[in-house]
Amino acid sequence: MTRVALRPFALVVPTLLLAGCGGNQNTLAPKSEPAHAISHLWWWTMTGAWIGFAVVCALLFLVWLRRNRTELPVGGNDRAGTAVTHRVCVGLQRGEQLKLRQRAIAATSPPAQRW
Repeated sequence: MTRVALRPFALVVPTLLLAGCGGNQNTLAPKSEPAHAISHLWWWTMTGAWIGFAVVCALLFLVWLRRNRTELPVGGNDRAGTAVTHRVCVGLQRGEQLKLRQRAIAATSPPAQRW
């Protein structure tokens, strides 16, 4: 083997040795309550990611089925689709701006007095 072929091994072997492989930690069977909570959160996040991936794949399949049509399913043409997409994106942006503004006001305002 040449020196170029050995370079990846020179990086992988020290990484595995320094990573602390081994021990009694088990990702699939957490023992403590915090580890169980993190594992539970991870599996819910993974499920949500798979659902999102399935939705995107379904939408891509629908687009592929409708590839030869010029009008939208609800009527209109490309300009109508662009207008709807623009309005949705602007609405999401405005909502985020309002949320950030409320957080900034809450963080900079003095605490409320309790009587």
